[in-house]
Amino acid sequence: MRKIKGILFIVAGLSALYLFLDHIIKFTPHDYFYEANPGINYYVGVNIVSAWADLSFFTYHTIILFGLWCVLYGVSDCFNLNQLNHFTRHNSVITFIFTNYLITTVLYTIFELTSGNITFGLYDTSLRAIHNLGTNILGHYGYFIIILIVYLKIETDGVVKNKHLLIMSCYVFVYYWYVLITGRLMYKIEWYPYPIFDTFALFGKRLDSFIELPILLIIACSMTCCYYYLLKLMTKLKKR
Repeated sequence: MRKIKGILFIVAGLSALYLFLDHIIKFTPHDYFYEANPGINYYVGVNIVSAWADLSFFTYHTIILFGLWCVLYGVSDCFNLNQLNHFTRHNSVITFIFTNYLITTVLYTIFELTSGNITFGLYDTSLRAIHNLGTNILGHYGYFIIILIVYLKIETDGVVKNKHLLIMSCYVFVYYWYVLITGRLMYKIEWYPYPIFDTFALFGKRLDSFIELPILLIIACSMTCCYYYLLKLMTKLKKR
């Protein structure tokens, strides 16, 4: 029974990793966007710059981490790798994966419901649009249900300490600056996945650098603090 469970988790993990890789492989240049917006040098939203810009989306980080966790947990079950099994079932690891998915699912749902054009990716009736809807539902809700069951049902090991929460929170800080730097330097135009990465999107104008940098630093630190306390809350809920 343990090996069957392990195989199921491996399949779930590989499907999550494939979902991400498939999206990168199928990325096509958005020439129509540049033809419709001649001279544009700044954009926030849909990835219109590069296949690798998908790594700037928190959603894809979440899917990748979930997929890797599923594969490692499944392998540890199939081959009785106790140390690996202990690592994947550590409270801090499962809390980290679940918290990321909770953030992703909640924010995606809020965005869709408040966008004024609720589609969940079904932008028309073509097969490509239906496929897009399916991957959106699977990526944002299907895998979330799996990690929710894991979070609630799997017996975990280890105690989450403040040092674990601090290390996990550093992920958000590094993620923020990675997106900010790549968005400014790596693509043919300045591009960000979300408005929180640029003061122009937040305030409607470009600020002077000596003002902008502290503001961006404050945003990054605020995100990190919120993430830290959310992790702490999730840890307390897990103990109940």
